[in-house]
Amino acid sequence: MEKISINHLKTRYEIVSIRSITNHILQIVFKKNKPTIWGDIHLYTRDGREAAVLIGYKTLYRDEGQTVYLSKDERVFPEIC
Repeated sequence: MEKISINHLKTRYEIVSIRSITNHILQIVFKKNKPTIWGDIHLYTRDGREAAVLIGYKTLYRDEGQTVYLSKDERVFPEIC
């Protein structure tokens, strides 16, 4: 299973999937625990090697439990009143 860390901190979180929704929105599905802070995302392969760094995803766009959407342009999901 792939893992990520935020801002290159020691804690790594297991993910089910990670994908780009738009040029500025990223979707991450977590297996169990998820971070409470956001920022640069370091993606690790199953054997622990760093595979990619996704820079600037510091804004929580939308939270759907184990699935979160992050934006790198400070957008948030519009709430309908």
